[in-house]
Amino acid sequence: ELEIYGLETFGRQRVLKEMSGVRLRKNKTINYELGVRITISCRMNFDDYPLDDHTCQFQVGSYYDTQETVTCSAFFIYDTERQRSLQHFIQIENLPDKFDTVIIPSGTYAACGFQVRVQRKQMQFVVQVYLPSFMFVIVSWVSFLVKPEVVPGRMAMLVTLFLVLINIFNSVRENAPISSRLNAVDLYLVVCIFFVFAALLEYAAILLLLKKRRKPLTEIQGKEMMSKPHVPVGLTARKQALIDNIDAWAMWISP
Repeated sequence: ELEIYGLETFGRQRVLKEMSGVRLRKNKTINYELGVRITISCRMNFDDYPLDDHTCQFQVGSYYDTQETVTCSAFFIYDTERQRSLQHFIQIENLPDKFDTVIIPSGTYAACGFQVRVQRKQMQFVVQVYLPSFMFVIVSWVSFLVKPEVVPGRMAMLVTLFLVLINIFNSVRENAPISSRLNAVDLYLVVCIFFVFAALLEYAAILLLLKKRRKPLTEIQGKEMMSKPHVPVGLTARKQALIDNIDAWAMWISP
């Protein structure tokens, strides 16, 4: 009548035969040993991914008898040297007191086991996501030092950085676990994309000021209408100062 709470799969280990046996000890106790492979479910919240950490409880108890009839105690052995490399730091500890009992409508049952604390390793995300996107945003601020008249160079830089950040965002979203809202790395990338997009909008405003509207001049001399093309003139000092101020303020506000 053994019950494992949150059990997903239960498989007995076999080599030539089933790995199980009974031991009679001198202290008048009987031990039944069985080698099994168990998969349990664990409630995890990935809203802080990849800065998340989780805690899972492995609980074993009686299926039929309540704690007045059956009590439970457990100990664990964890060999860290045999632990294979994972994407998480693993820490196994004793089961907290609040998980020593399981209360359900049929009664209160004793439970025992251990607790697993899982913390995700973050160095991989720092090198692959956080650092490159931060550098791309810094490079977008360098565009403020480029003369506004150099349209191909400045526009190509900003558009390329914008598309690269969009590609990084899509790649991260594809590999990220399901969360109830925008997780931590998604929010960070959205802010980075916004900074580059703001630099694009700033340059668009400068190009709007640089735009010259050609209007034909006409004058009537007698009965003939003669059209004279408008000769574009350079920017006024006031407009040039406004363009320079936009770039200067953008360069100081962005950091």
